[in-house]
Amino acid sequence: MVALSGFFGLFTLSMHLTTLRFIFINLTNVDIIRHNSRVYQLAIRIPRGSQPTARYGIITYPLPRAVPDPGMAHGPHAARDRMATRTFAIVKTDMGENLWHLGYYQNWVSVMGNNVVDWLLPIRDSPCCHEEDNKSFYRVGPLYETLRRRYSLPDLPPGERGVEMAEVG
Repeated sequence: MVALSGFFGLFTLSMHLTTLRFIFINLTNVDIIRHNSRVYQLAIRIPRGSQPTARYGIITYPLPRAVPDPGMAHGPHAARDRMATRTFAIVKTDMGENLWHLGYYQNWVSVMGNNVVDWLLPIRDSPCCHEEDNKSFYRVGPLYETLRRRYSLPDLPPGERGVEMAEVG
C-alpha cells in the first residue's frame, strides 16, 4: 500500500510541477515539443498604404478579387470596402522566442485568475478565455513591441483601436 501510494504521489507531483512550469512560461504541452527550435511567422498590422521593405513583406486584407465585379467598382459600398482594408507586415521571430510570454506572474494570473480564492477554488473560467485584444487572439508579451522595433514597423495612427475604417462621404 505504501509503495503504491508513493508511486501515485510521485506521479501527481511530477504532473503538478510540469503544469506549473508550462503556466510560468505560457506554453502548452503541444507548444513545448519543439519550442527552442520553432520560429513563428506573424502578421503585424501596419498603416494602410505602407510599402514592403527588404526586411519584411506585406499583405493587404481582404485580398483583391481574382475577377473584378463590375457592379462593385463604384458606389458607396466600393468606397466603404476600400476603407475596410487592413495591411499587415509579415515578420519572423528568432528561434525559441515566445510571443505570448507575459512574465511569470502575469502568465500565472492569465491562467489562474486575479485572486487567491480563484487559485484555490477554480470554478470560474480562466481569464485567458475572455481576452479581447486587437493584436492577437491571446494577450501578447513585450516581444510584440520588440518585433515592431526590430523590423522598424511604422506605428498605427493615434487613436487606432485595431480597425482601420473612416467615415465615408
